[in-house]
Amino acid sequence: MRFNFAILLSFCLAYTILASTAVVAQPLSNFQSLDSIAKDYNNAGIEHAMDGDFAKASEFFLKSIAIREATPNFSPQKLANGYLNLGNVKLDQNQVDSALYYYHKAETALIVNDSTSNSLLGIVYVQYGAAKNAVHDSENAIVFIKKGISLLTINLSDNVERVIAAYQKLSNSYLYSGNYTNAISAIQDASSYAEKFKSEQLPQCFNNQAIIYIELKEYAKAVEILTRAKSLFEQKGNVSRRESISLYNNLGLAHWKLNNKQKATFYFSKGDELINHDSAYSYQSAMLARNYGTLLHEMDDLNGAERFLLKALSMNLKVDTIKPSANYSTTGFYSLTIAIQCFEGLADVYRKKYEKTESEQFAQKSFDYYAKAIELIGGLRLSVIDDFDKLNLNENYHVTFLKAIQWCFQIDKYLPQAKDYAFSISSKAKAFVLQQAFAKTQGLEFSGVPPEVVEYEQRINSKIGATQEFIHNEKAKHSPNSKRLYALEDELFELKQKQMLLIAKIGKEYPNYFGLKYNSSPVSVIDIQKKLSKNQVLIDYILTDSSLISFAITKTRFLSLLQPIDSSFNKSLTLFFRELNPESFEALTIDNLNRFSQSSYFLYKYLLKPYQQVVLGKDLVIVPHLRLASVPFCALVTDSVTSPKGYYSLPYLVSKSSVSYYPSAKLFLTEAKGGRKLSPSAISFAPDYSQQLSERSFSSLPYRQNLSDLPGAEKEAKAVVLELKGRLALAGDANEEAFRKAANRFDILHLAMHTYIDEVNPLFSKLIFSHSPDTSSDGFINMYELYGLEMKSKLTIISACRSADGTLVKGEGLLSLARGFQYAGSPSMVAAQWRVDDYSGAEVMLNFVRRLKKGDSKSHALQSAQISFIEKADPLRSHPYFWASYQIIGSNNPLFFSNQVKLITLLMLFALVSTALIFLWVRGIKKH
Repeated sequence: MRFNFAILLSFCLAYTILASTAVVAQPLSNFQSLDSIAKDYNNAGIEHAMDGDFAKASEFFLKSIAIREATPNFSPQKLANGYLNLGNVKLDQNQVDSALYYYHKAETALIVNDSTSNSLLGIVYVQYGAAKNAVHDSENAIVFIKKGISLLTINLSDNVERVIAAYQKLSNSYLYSGNYTNAISAIQDASSYAEKFKSEQLPQCFNNQAIIYIELKEYAKAVEILTRAKSLFEQKGNVSRRESISLYNNLGLAHWKLNNKQKATFYFSKGDELINHDSAYSYQSAMLARNYGTLLHEMDDLNGAERFLLKALSMNLKVDTIKPSANYSTTGFYSLTIAIQCFEGLADVYRKKYEKTESEQFAQKSFDYYAKAIELIGGLRLSVIDDFDKLNLNENYHVTFLKAIQWCFQIDKYLPQAKDYAFSISSKAKAFVLQQAFAKTQGLEFSGVPPEVVEYEQRINSKIGATQEFIHNEKAKHSPNSKRLYALEDELFELKQKQMLLIAKIGKEYPNYFGLKYNSSPVSVIDIQKKLSKNQVLIDYILTDSSLISFAITKTRFLSLLQPIDSSFNKSLTLFFRELNPESFEALTIDNLNRFSQSSYFLYKYLLKPYQQVVLGKDLVIVPHLRLASVPFCALVTDSVTSPKGYYSLPYLVSKSSVSYYPSAKLFLTEAKGGRKLSPSAISFAPDYSQQLSERSFSSLPYRQNLSDLPGAEKEAKAVVLELKGRLALAGDANEEAFRKAANRFDILHLAMHTYIDEVNPLFSKLIFSHSPDTSSDGFINMYELYGLEMKSKLTIISACRSADGTLVKGEGLLSLARGFQYAGSPSMVAAQWRVDDYSGAEVMLNFVRRLKKGDSKSHALQSAQISFIEKADPLRSHPYFWASYQIIGSNNPLFFSNQVKLITLLMLFALVSTALIFLWVRGIKKH
């Protein structure tokens, strides 16, 4: 929650270096100098801000700043103070862009002056961070607030109140980023300082602490803390209306979640009484009205719910009228978050009204409000810079997309376009971060941004990722080095500053780039049909708690289906995964075979059998969702088998159809078709893990210890290179630097190596190369480093354990190393979903490359390789574990010309040469 503005201004005022401390404006005739006039305007602005009249406050601050800017050699600290105060007013009105602008001006005024006050600069950075947090840029917010705190604590005795406020803002930023552990730590620091120095901010600290426990679903603990906060507020007296509204909101919310709806209603009602006397916008007021409306919806008081949700939306809206079909822009609201929640809440209310009355009017209203919520989510996404924040945002709002898609299937009898719309928002619900990366690549290519600017941006991003990883690793130690952490956080702050300045510069000088980068146009069924070949079928899935939704698109048909699911679906899915990766192959029995066969066929019945007439014999393009992203469709069993002879005898889908995967339908649509070549260039890496680590590289030990050599990988690399007539990088030559040089030079990259998958921070997952003691590199390529590479490869074969596996994030899918290569621009990957048997994997990959070389598409080449493996394998190795791990992700286009085309080309060339020789021979005879 935003800290009380009056207290913030009192902090800033304490640092205003003015001759007089008067806060009430006097008639202008009483002033003898421009300095005193500017001072009086500034103090009048503070007075109006404290009264809640932000428009008047802004007017006086601007007048004060205009005089100060026009006065030669005016004190930079006084000027910065004016910018800071105006920025605070803008932030309290949620005019974040304006706030950031004035905070930046305050910083600029201060850092050019050698005698700058650390405290004033610290306040500026804290407020700058608070503004970044208001637009969901939590990662940058955290960096700036921590920098501000470090400056304020240099002179702690004078800055205790500011430090307490700053720690509360830091806690909020951690909370919005989903880092609850650090959020609690920061608010406990604020509370400790407040208790030690007997600060009046203590009850607000408890109030903010309770919010975290509500998010953690520890509602009883939240009520306990809020009761203490309420008691302290009562002792304090003179509590601001906004502090009271915030307290009542949190008490209402906590009691509601404890299912004590009577008490929840009591506290929400008390808060609402205060809202009715508060004319100015406040986040706390709008949030209470929104929560109250949502509670009433749950209590089936739909008219009351509608009234309070509209009230919350009205308070949050910068225009006067509210209509479900109105074309609101993202700049039309004080808080996009509250606007989205209100639109979604109203959609839910009208949905329930429709279910009670079957009124077409309510169906239309509900549809319109869901559409508006999703439109605003799109606008909010585009304002977020950091990838961690984007992922967190997608996860938070994913359920909104799912509800809207389900609703489209319920009302399609009234709205014929509803299912088409459902498909288009399905593409928006998945892999948005990855879609934005492709749009960024296109933006750089077509908008004229110089290569050196792009390279500079990539270097900064890579350094930011490395510094974040160093901080992560240091904090993970049993005894973290506080001095090293401080130095790393300072370095991260400087890098973030450079990054934001560069983004602003690119936006100003290359506006076309931003237009392309933020292209969020929807995907239509017709668009997909135009891209599909006659033999392709794209199937897009949405998995909710109660239903499986799917869209099947061919060149000429659009089919869709909503299937109710229950616990049996999830049980079969879990059983399928367990039998796919058994704990011990020595202990396999006929029961395992039957369980695998039955669970696999059960999934096939849901996932593909409804579309069997258009699926079998076709090239399937699968767009999975949530847990379905881990299903190897090639291993689904297409018929019920009562007494299978063995794994080799099962009727797998791979024998009937080829399969490739895309994270979203939009990525399928936007992928460019790659051209074939007679002889694409290739390089294969097979590292050696037996090298001794130097003392300098000791920090990499946790990722390298217990790594076994991969003799099968070396054999695979040699065979692949021999087949492709490419280059081979073995042992010490298969190092990080060699890979970086090869990334944008070869058409095919083949990587046979170990990986490290970080389940907590997927961007720190790594490809592990040979250790090179003679270089400064650590021998790892992290996922965040892949994001910064410029890939030229048409195909990346990642023959490494779990390269297609990773952390499942709602709204984004599996964050795997394969995803990192997609992000870097590689249009097609072959990757493994689980730990592959060394020699089996090599056999599948070699056959894949051979078929690829004959001109097959990638999915056909892998299909042939997997069928060949099953046919030749012994009964045990015919288990899908040994052959079904690999999948084609991305473009399925062939890389090589077919043998027929090569033969025809050679014959044509031979005919051409022969004709030329005959012509020359005949011409020579005539001359003689």
